[in-house]
Amino acid sequence: METWYLESSRNRNQEFVDDILSIQELIIVWGKGWTTLRSLESRDSLKSITIRGESETYLQSEFKKHHS
Repeated sequence: METWYLESSRNRNQEFVDDILSIQELIIVWGKGWTTLRSLESRDSLKSITIRGESETYLQSEFKKHHS
């Protein structure tokens, strides 16, 4: 199986830092995320996205999430 990211390049502690200062800010950030997800179409699943500086397709990201 192809490796899509380098585990050693991750900063796991930073991934879980809570930098949202208020409930209002959380609601805004959450709303932007849901708006983005709702706008995706099936043809978008093969487009390249960047997560933690690594480029991969949405399908690769989902596969990795469920099979690691």
